[in-house]
Amino acid sequence: MRKIKEIKDRLAFWLVPQNLSREKKPVEYFRVHTLVELHIYLVFTILVMIFTTNVFTPENKDVPLLGALLGLIISLVLLKTTQSLEITGNFLAAGWFFVLVPAILQTGGLYSDNMLWLALAPAIAVLFSERRWGFVWAGVLTLFSLVLLILHLQDDAGFKEQLMRFTPDYYFLSFTLFFAVLLGIVYIFETGQAMIIDKLQEQKKILSDQQVQIRKQLDALREAQRKIEETNKQLEQFAYAASHDLKEPLRMIGMYTQLIERQLQGQLAEDTQEFMKYVRDGVGRMQRMLDDLLQYSRTGRHSDMQDNDLNELLFTVLSNLTVAMKESGASICSNLLPVVHGSTTELIQLFQNLLSNALKFRKPDVAPEIRITATEEGGHYLFRIEDNGIGIPEDQQHRVFDIFERLHAQSDYEGSGIGLATVRKIVSNLGGKIWLQSKEGEGTTFYFTIPMSRIRRGQTTGAADGRVIA
Repeated sequence: MRKIKEIKDRLAFWLVPQNLSREKKPVEYFRVHTLVELHIYLVFTILVMIFTTNVFTPENKDVPLLGALLGLIISLVLLKTTQSLEITGNFLAAGWFFVLVPAILQTGGLYSDNMLWLALAPAIAVLFSERRWGFVWAGVLTLFSLVLLILHLQDDAGFKEQLMRFTPDYYFLSFTLFFAVLLGIVYIFETGQAMIIDKLQEQKKILSDQQVQIRKQLDALREAQRKIEETNKQLEQFAYAASHDLKEPLRMIGMYTQLIERQLQGQLAEDTQEFMKYVRDGVGRMQRMLDDLLQYSRTGRHSDMQDNDLNELLFTVLSNLTVAMKESGASICSNLLPVVHGSTTELIQLFQNLLSNALKFRKPDVAPEIRITATEEGGHYLFRIEDNGIGIPEDQQHRVFDIFERLHAQSDYEGSGIGLATVRKIVSNLGGKIWLQSKEGEGTTFYFTIPMSRIRRGQTTGAADGRVIA
């Protein structure tokens, strides 16, 4: 028995189309596998019927068993080659009718036991193809039954005479085998459904386990995020405290250095005076760095949240940069800017840092030209600040937004390396992103976005021509 099952399983595995994967398409695979097993069972049953009919009722030759056997074999080959359940199901249903209709007309019409076998055609079409094909073949069966009824009304006696050729042994075998086939079909499909349900339950369990793992990972990520935010908060508090507390002793160093110079005025050697100058310069740079660090640590803590017309805010920034603009002969133009809800202090700091960088990193003997544009793109406003300065080498561009990163020597360009880090933090707090495009010697364009949730429509004011020029 086990050997027969192994042969049956191997045969079923070989007959299932190769495009179906048990792992990727479990439901389709088990459905086709079940139907292939049904074919094998029907072939085996018909072979038994051929044997029993020839042994017990050899005089009854009207049963179309060889035709049914041939139809099943062709159907299996068709399924293997076309890999289509719809084509195979409709071919089998049509073959069922083609084989059984002549036999029914010769074995009693409506009285023929072959009518029972013909009822399997719509069921097979439903199981193989879509449900609509089952209804189609059920309709064909109903029409055929109606034709038989009309024929019986015309010559019912002739059909009854056909039944007299069959012995009780024939009817016993026919109905017994029909019931056996029916029970076998039910059993095969019940087993197939159980296999599909088991596979679905297995997939459901895998998905459930994956969901548990994902929830654990999400919890771990949330905890890691909480720790990072807590650490960042502590670092900001430390930066604030350190920069604030260091300013006083630094101020004392600068003040007493000046007092020493005054008291020893005219008595210091030339090299000592140069050393004192280095001390003053170092104190000045340290004070500026502490001021920038203090500003960076305060970013995100400002309470002056309101609607800010960026056109008016830009005039404030240009006023703050008047001296630098006059010294460099800079020209700055902008299109009409929107109204943004945010901290006034931080928005001023955002534009002032970007514009002062454009003024600082200019080409020698070339007047800076700075263009500011803002355009609505999808769910955000895109801002561009473009200059004609010295540009940034491609291999250095990834460093510009890191805190304390400087791309030039202090003697060439002053700065603490905190300005662009502060800009990135401000844009991030607004819910946007910032990046740049630059080519050495050809200028730099900074891009940043502000989400539409921060934009206030219908409140923009500014120059009538939509440009601010300085």
